[in-house]
Amino acid sequence: MTSQTIAHAPTTEQIRRAPKVLLHDHLDGGLRPGTVVDLARACGYARLPETDPDKLGLWFREAADSRSLERYLETFSHTVGVMQTRDALVRVAAECAEDLAEDGVVYAEVRYAPEQHLEGGLTLEEVVEAVDEGFRLGERRARRTAAVSGSAPCSPRCGTPPAPWRSPNSPTATGTGASSASTSRAPRPVTRPPGTSTPSNF
Repeated sequence: MTSQTIAHAPTTEQIRRAPKVLLHDHLDGGLRPGTVVDLARACGYARLPETDPDKLGLWFREAADSRSLERYLETFSHTVGVMQTRDALVRVAAECAEDLAEDGVVYAEVRYAPEQHLEGGLTLEEVVEAVDEGFRLGERRARRTAAVSGSAPCSPRCGTPPAPWRSPNSPTATGTGASSASTSRAPRPVTRPPGTSTPSNF
């Protein structure tokens, strides 16, 4: 690498703002630590390893970097555990859209398994509707007035990316894919430090 290359290397902020496409993300894999704590308190979930957002964010980061599949998957028992109500799903989806927009993502395909969110009495249809509402809310908050959210559940067995709907009048879109729990679990655990929107392994 030459000195000229280094001199013209993009800054962290330039990288963050550059338009990006995210083709495989998971809704339960990127919650803000503070949101996990808030939702756990609201629904009476008492199994969090930490109740302080800073400490919980550190716990998630260490679990993600532990090289232990057991510890890695444990993170999802907590995120899914607090995503069992309509309000929780709306909030998580809205914040996901906001965080992606903050990271410069202009097109995203976000997966989740509706059957993992039925413990609070929701139906599969209600889960899908809540997530879709959350994405629309998040897009409005991010002031992406041209963005649209399309919901396209995929086959329970295929595990293939969904087919988001893109408005012919908009260069951006956020797609949501409701996939089966039999497909692969989230590859991106909760690792956003409080006060930031970018996961450590994004």
